[in-house]
Amino acid sequence: MDKREKVIRGLECCEKKVCIFKDTEKECPYWELCGEYESAFEDCTTALAKDALALLKAQEPVEPIYGEDNYIRCGKCKHHIVGIIAQDTGNRMPIQKYCAECGQAVKWDG
Repeated sequence: MDKREKVIRGLECCEKKVCIFKDTEKECPYWELCGEYESAFEDCTTALAKDALALLKAQEPVEPIYGEDNYIRCGKCKHHIVGIIAQDTGNRMPIQKYCAECGQAVKWDG
């Protein structure tokens, strides 16, 4: 199970509060962090929140890198991406909203 699937499953379990009950504890991927008491519920939800936050931050657009070679590159993986810099105004005009190599969103209005 990848991290995205783990977070989705964890959120679904928290919504139903299934990880609190012993008979269904293994249904939640964060169940090992839960204790026998509802107060221990905070340990697994904190881990779940950290994982969810990391996934959301990874989706934030990155600014492109403008190289001296007139190539525009992804700010994450450095792969060549397509964009145009208007010579008369210097404005950045996006052609690709996402990097074709890594899928990262590109922040053109940096």
